[in-house]
Parts: sequence; structure tokens; C-alpha cells
Amino acid sequence: MEILNAALDSVFVKGPVISDSNSSIIGNSLILVPHPDDESLACGGTISLLRKNGFLVHLIFITDGTMSHPNSRIYPSERLRDLREEEAKKALNILNVSEDSIHFLRLPDSNMDKLDSVRFQYASKALQEYILEMQPTTVFIPWRYDPHPDHIATWNLGIDAISSIYNNSSKFQSRVLEYPVWFWERTEVSQLAQESEVNLWKVQITDELTKKKQAISQHASQLGQIIDDDPTGFSLSNEMLEHFYHQEELFFEY
Repeated sequence: MEILNAALDSVFVKGPVISDSNSSIIGNSLILVPHPDDESLACGGTISLLRKNGFLVHLIFITDGTMSHPNSRIYPSERLRDLREEEAKKALNILNVSEDSIHFLRLPDSNMDKLDSVRFQYASKALQEYILEMQPTTVFIPWRYDPHPDHIATWNLGIDAISSIYNNSSKFQSRVLEYPVWFWERTEVSQLAQESEVNLWKVQITDELTKKKQAISQHASQLGQIIDDDPTGFSLSNEMLEHFYHQEELFFEY
């Protein structure tokens, strides 16, 4: 991670460093989340920081999360979906996000890139309604190159919704920040494009790190603590988690 951090500092333009004193730059926020747990891993500290300073944070979970353990008999898809949604609510409660600020689209996990045009446009219009209702200062979406198809598909969906609003209203002013998740695990330095127009934002979360770790711990199904009847199931290793236990969170502004 240190090597990637150094590469980011050399490749991208230095952007704002956010802390309590200037968190209003981000302000009221809407976060588009591919799967329950991505929000805590990538943005948990930022969510806690924003809520501590009185800003609204709404989250929209895009997929139903049911493919983390596709072969579990104890947790078939609907039960696993409900479990993961409950875990997300518990995690966000720790970060001081109220349940009425949490929304679930329940699109098919691991099949986002295969959505037909009708379902894609339906989902895009739903996001547009959320954005127009909330009028957030900042919209967070996954990094456009994050090495997971659902994350890239969520980026595409978010950009479609934002572009549609922008094309129909000159009053749309929300900033868009992109957050990495699997970047830390699956990206090589050689894969970083020399894109000088990208600003690298850093949010200092030293005081929020304990809450972030507590929020991550609520996603027990993804930590190998609940579902034990699917040997092919996903589990966050301690090594993976270490990527997210740092004192700052990074975001890209294109």
C-alpha cells in the first residue's frame, strides 16, 4: 500500500486535505455503494467525520450482495441479502447514520455489467430522483478503474445519472469524488495512468479510525464469522483489512 500511495502522490495532482476544520468542503453527501461493506471499508472514516460535523450522509446500496456466498444452503440468496442489509444498517448506526438515510436498490450482485438497457435506465432514474431530492454537495462513487466489475458498473450507473441531471439542469453543482476499494489489493503501480487532471483528495480520519474499525466489524458475514457452509464463499482476510486501517482515506476527483 505504501508503494501505491507514493505512486499516487507522484501521478495525481495534490488536492485538498480534509479534516474537522474544513469538512464543509465535502458537506452533505450521497454515497453510491456496490455492496454492503464497501461503504465502511472505503469511506467509513469520512462518513463518521461528516456526521460528527453535522452534515447529512445518505447511502444507496446498488446490488443485493447475494453472491458473496452463492453455495450456502443455510443462507440462500434472500436470507443472505437480508443479513447483509442488516449488517450495513448496524455499521452505519455506529457511524451515526440514521436508517432513513439508507436505501437499497437490490440489483443483481456480480451481474451489474449484464443489466439490460431497461433495468439500467430504471436504476439510473431512481438515482436521479435521490440526487435531485437531496441536492448533495458531494456525490461519492466507486473509482472508475476499481478492479471489480460491479464497482465499474456502479461507476457507469452513477455517471449516467449525474450526466442526465447535468444535461437537463444547469443548476446541478454536486462535486463527484471516486473512492477506491479493490485498488489496494489488485492494482499494480504500472497500471496507473499518467492522468494529470486527477486531483487526489485526502481525508484525515485519525480520530474516526476506531469507529471505522467497529463499523467494518459489523459486516460479520464478510469476515468469515457467520457462514461456514460455502467453502467458495468470500471472506476479508486480515491482510486485506490492513489496507483500510490507515489514518486517511483517499478519493479521486476527475
